[in-house]
Amino acid sequence: MKTAIPPANFVDLLLDAVCVVDRDGYVRYVSAASERVFGYQPHEMVGRRILDFVHPADKGKTRQAVNEILQGELKPNFENRYVRKDGSIAHIMWSARWSEEEQIRVAVARDVTERRRSEAMQAAMYAISEAANSPANLPAMYQRIHKVVDDLLVAPGFMDALAEPNGEALNIPDTEKDRELLEFVRVQVAAAVERKQMHSQLEFMANYDQLTGLPNRRLFMDRIHKALERAARDECNLAVLYLDLNNFKEVNDAYGHSAGDEVLRVMAERLAQCVRAADTVGRLGGDEFIVLLDTIAQSDDAFSVAEKVRASLSEPYELSMASLTLIPSIGIAVYPEHGKEPETLICHADGAMYRVKKGER
Repeated sequence: MKTAIPPANFVDLLLDAVCVVDRDGYVRYVSAASERVFGYQPHEMVGRRILDFVHPADKGKTRQAVNEILQGELKPNFENRYVRKDGSIAHIMWSARWSEEEQIRVAVARDVTERRRSEAMQAAMYAISEAANSPANLPAMYQRIHKVVDDLLVAPGFMDALAEPNGEALNIPDTEKDRELLEFVRVQVAAAVERKQMHSQLEFMANYDQLTGLPNRRLFMDRIHKALERAARDECNLAVLYLDLNNFKEVNDAYGHSAGDEVLRVMAERLAQCVRAADTVGRLGGDEFIVLLDTIAQSDDAFSVAEKVRASLSEPYELSMASLTLIPSIGIAVYPEHGKEPETLICHADGAMYRVKKGER
């Protein structure tokens, strides 16, 4: 029975490429599908070493697989990558065996690039989503997403920067095939930035005074607990200053609460300038402020700082409606002389402040 198609052309109808390679690795025959699979026409591959087309990173494992095939092993599902003529990367699944009689390696190459890309895209999207929803800070999140995208998109392309006002930027290769990933990254990063900014805002509100920006009672207590642990471990001193402004209520009564708020903001700025970066200035409420002097050499250091604070806070407050002079009352407690617990030290400093205030009156 005659066939309608010459037998010699049957192989050229296959979507997979059939390759014949000799013992030295030279291509002796490749079917017409080579152009679809490898990006080269048959005549461009015949006579050349098959390894010349293999991705540089995969040549090592490819040589090992070839040696195993030459020893008689079957390779039904070996995968490696090839560099096409246009520079793109092809993921190839091979089914190959060695013919000892003919001294040739016969193999069928199937292009699985789209399948692998689809799998990689799904894995990348999952990893990006996981990174965007992690508790890590924004720079760490950007780094994780960079790693995912770099692993997925190996070919260089145009760069599209996703940047925030803080200067952090995420560069994504923007090619036609990568639009889906790019858009997914945009959405995930935007949601993550918004979520982390909201979290930062809530965290700030929970730990800082909204008027002055100073640590509130909650954060101050956390810091004094840690400072006392260090002081006990290192056998050093620390001090607490408790202070307010005499006659501050009269400022609110005479000029309004906006004037009082302006005084408190200036007071906070002056206090911060009187202490070291390692110290903590906090606002407890109203015009009551508290200062933690962490690791001082001796008790006299606390009194020196208190005098510095007194002089600074006694300078006139130049408001839009008046120039006011307010004198602070400052109480001091030193660890371990006046106590070893946060509440004990704060209570002692508070009592000392009121004794000073009463004496001044």
